[in-house]
Amino acid sequence: MRGKRVSPQTKKFDLVIVSARYTAGEQVDCVQAYQRSGAVWGDVILLTREQLLTRLQAGARVVTGRTSDLPGDFQIEAEVHLTRSDGMERMALRGREADGEALGVPLF
Repeated sequence: MRGKRVSPQTKKFDLVIVSARYTAGEQVDCVQAYQRSGAVWGDVILLTREQLLTRLQAGARVVTGRTSDLPGDFQIEAEVHLTRSDGMERMALRGREADGEALGVPLF
């Protein structure tokens, strides 16, 4: 789109989760996300819970969000981080209390 710029905020993150699927136990089963590669964002990818946990453990900056009208731009909602409870790692949204691993994105 001519004359429009991508938000500089999106350059800070490695992965933007746009939708998720959950298990019966309210844990993330898999997510649809966009991955940044250098200065550009790739096509939507599907990540399992284990793949997402591995990326978070490796220090990737992961957020939830929605796509905008401008390709490569996102409306960022919350940052995802790891917490430890009951001896296992769980995903949580920074600054938000929630039961289970609700990421606040649409289901797919």
